Amino acid sequence: HDGSVSMLALALSQWHDLSVVDQDRVHDLLSQTRVADGGPIGLAEARRLARQAGARTVVLGNFARAGDSLRLTARTYDVATGSRLDVVEASGPSVDDVRPLFDELAARLLDLSGAPRGGRSSLAAVTTGSLEAYRAYLQGQQHLNRWELVPAQAAFRHAVGLDSTFSLAYFRLAMARGWVSGTADSVSRNAVYQASRFAERLPARERSMIEAYSALLDGDTPRSQRLYQSLLQRDSADAEAWYGLGDAFFHDPATGGTALGMTASLRAFQRALALDPRYALAYEHVSYLLNLAASRRGSVVLVGADSFALRLGPKRTAPLDSSSREGALRRARADAIRTARAWVSHQPTTARAHHALFEAYFVSEDYARASTEVAELRRLLPESGRNLAAYLEARVRLARGDARSAAQLVRTTTAGFAGKAPALPDFGREFVQDVLAGANALAYQGDLEGAADVIALGNALRRATALPEAPPGIWEQDEVWQWSRLAQLYSAAGGPSRELRRIWTDVAISARRASTADRASVAGAGAAAAVGLLLGPEPDLKALGELEALTGRPSAPEVRALAALARGDSVGARRALSDSTGRRLGREAVYLGFAWNDSRPLAAEAKYQLGDFKGALELLESFDESQLAQRGFDSRWGLLGRVHLLRGLAYERLGEPSRAAHEFRRVVNAWQGADEPLLAFVQQAQAGLARVRGLGPGADRT
Repeated sequence: HDGSVSMLALALSQWHDLSVVDQDRVHDLLSQTRVADGGPIGLAEARRLARQAGARTVVLGNFARAGDSLRLTARTYDVATGSRLDVVEASGPSVDDVRPLFDELAARLLDLSGAPRGGRSSLAAVTTGSLEAYRAYLQGQQHLNRWELVPAQAAFRHAVGLDSTFSLAYFRLAMARGWVSGTADSVSRNAVYQASRFAERLPARERSMIEAYSALLDGDTPRSQRLYQSLLQRDSADAEAWYGLGDAFFHDPATGGTALGMTASLRAFQRALALDPRYALAYEHVSYLLNLAASRRGSVVLVGADSFALRLGPKRTAPLDSSSREGALRRARADAIRTARAWVSHQPTTARAHHALFEAYFVSEDYARASTEVAELRRLLPESGRNLAAYLEARVRLARGDARSAAQLVRTTTAGFAGKAPALPDFGREFVQDVLAGANALAYQGDLEGAADVIALGNALRRATALPEAPPGIWEQDEVWQWSRLAQLYSAAGGPSRELRRIWTDVAISARRASTADRASVAGAGAAAAVGLLLGPEPDLKALGELEALTGRPSAPEVRALAALARGDSVGARRALSDSTGRRLGREAVYLGFAWNDSRPLAAEAKYQLGDFKGALELLESFDESQLAQRGFDSRWGLLGRVHLLRGLAYERLGEPSRAAHEFRRVVNAWQGADEPLLAFVQQAQAGLARVRGLGPGADRT
């Protein structure tokens, strides 16, 4: 029942002079009908589907078991007239391996088309000689279609373990592995290599699909695109080829991030979904692209039903007027929600589909419906990981402006895991970013200890979902990963110098022990700690010097300016700020580290110390909650208290006491229950309030 179309199509499609509508296309056609779940298909419906596929002959069949015998019957019809052309049968013992019967059935059908009897390959020769391997392959296909990536990978592994020459199983293993790992790792590359090695016996379409995917993994996206386009020239209704083409556009290093490349990706993925509305892999990509345009902070706008434009042009100007931008935003949000809902309707028990719908509601600022999807996800997630859904609800509360409630929910949930992350098949890596977002609410409230616990849980979740065959790169190694995020947390909020010094010491020791090729990367993981020590109550220049020595690169201009001020060199500070050559990250400037590379707070601090209060305020004018990341850890949430304090001090020096008081109050309100190292900033804000209290716009401030 599950493999009959595949077995018959593979047996028939060995002949170059016979055009066969393959299993994937049949699946696409059936998925759009009311009989998609396996109901009976009559002749009228079969002819309609065959006409859609451009076929002139359609085969209807059935199988029946009688005692210890199995009989297959195939009836061929002329699509144009509906007249029956012939009936063929194949029968034999009712054993587990029925493929020989399909080979015989295909042989008799081929006789009807005038194909010669000699030279046919059996289905086993085209796929695998192992019945158990073929069954595992079919099971893997079912898992992959339902976005069950881990069991799909296991099934394909089982198939190739039973038959090390099973090309199609290797191919599907490479695809499943790519989605699980998120990268073209050594395992997926080896799998597609093995698929290519044994592809000679496959039909032409399958060989081309493997070749195209291999080119994609090798980074040769232009060749991959050409191969997929060649497949579509032969069959424009091949959903899998449309998906592959979209993937090749999406990952094109030259154009994938451009409006043109994203438009090409979207159109290809949408075409795949039009042909097969159950294609989960395509839904994931379409949802991602539309969510970019649905967010006010996204890099693109949706200017048509399937066209993107960059939000800001080369001269940092918007391509659309305000009214058109709002229309584009509404369009993107409606399309993102519609797409995710379609995925959920086709796969209502797939947690990934509901997560996509949550994200669509969230970026569309429909927080009530986003919370509804949180409840649905909690129901669908494995029991050990259901509480992870609370981190999604915390994101909703923070976005609504209820930071205190969000922080409390994160504290309670994190404590419940006690540092032990559950294994989440098919979903663990996706939830790492959701968990880390919980650190934003805590850092915003000044709870650095709680935020550090969340980062530790995120790291544990990474480990729980790590792929054992994939050795992590430098930035994915546990210590380096955690050092970089803790350094970001403490340096941004102004956390304890002892923690920053401990992190930097560990990083520096590890960097010195690393290979020459890895030394700069390891040191870069602690760059924020070195900058944080420079910004402390007693500026420490030693760590910054070590950072530059280990990386072999100078610090960014803003950092050099603050270092000069720490030495009492205001002339050197002004010179560093005017140095535009090192302002962009590259070979000449070290990774800034601080505040995820947002240089504005550092430049504003330097300008304030140089007496340029207006310049400091201009730099921080747009630095607020609306500009910060709401998914994943963004250390700038912990920096907001210090930003408000600096604004208040600048307004005070410019003689604007009411504005200064407003900024000072924000510091006190946000950090009134903050960890002890941050109370010094609260005291500065309270002192500022005392100074400006009662002062009017023209009051004497001397």
